[in-house]
Amino acid sequence: MLPRSINLVIGPGPNWARCTAVDHRKWKTVDMVKEWADYVVYFANFKGLPLPDDSVGAIYASHTMEHTPMHVSPRIFKEFHRVLLPGGFLRVITPNPRVTMQHYLAGDNNFSLFQRRRRIQHSGHNWTPFELLRSDFLSVSHQPDQLGGTGLAHQNAWDAETMIKDFHRAGFRTAYESAYNRSRSGEYSFEGPGGCHSEADQADRSLYVEGRA
Repeated sequence: MLPRSINLVIGPGPNWARCTAVDHRKWKTVDMVKEWADYVVYFANFKGLPLPDDSVGAIYASHTMEHTPMHVSPRIFKEFHRVLLPGGFLRVITPNPRVTMQHYLAGDNNFSLFQRRRRIQHSGHNWTPFELLRSDFLSVSHQPDQLGGTGLAHQNAWDAETMIKDFHRAGFRTAYESAYNRSRSGEYSFEGPGGCHSEADQADRSLYVEGRA
């Protein structure tokens, strides 16, 4: 028997379909790449989610919201609230710029995130510490088919206080800072060791915020 309501994962990419730690009958994907999506949604010109009110039990967005334009993200949060059942959970994970700035200001060039960014940089030159920091806020897209040749990948950012405020502005009755693999909902059991590998596992540089509709 199919579950009464579905759950949504936002922008999970191609690896989600191979994860065996999640019930794919219940969790449906929202992405701009149709090969990865149950629901194709373009967040750059976001119009809404193609779902009725109060039809979703939980929403999970791991390292996705930082790719949405600042003038669009408030509308996205409101749509998340609209489609969630009363009491439904939203869990959002993004880069944590407060942590990144602390390492930058301390001159910590060995910060694990900076080391990772040096390894995967596409520019062909050695990035300065500020360029490594700036990637939390602004970064060049390497998906020209989806975002165009001059599109941005990272183009938005939050600290915990600001993310919680955006949850409340969208109508969520509770919102709070969370932590890796520490959700108050059992719906996100795939996050953590042995679950679905994703950027959410990079707890050293991630911000976790959760709320209830």
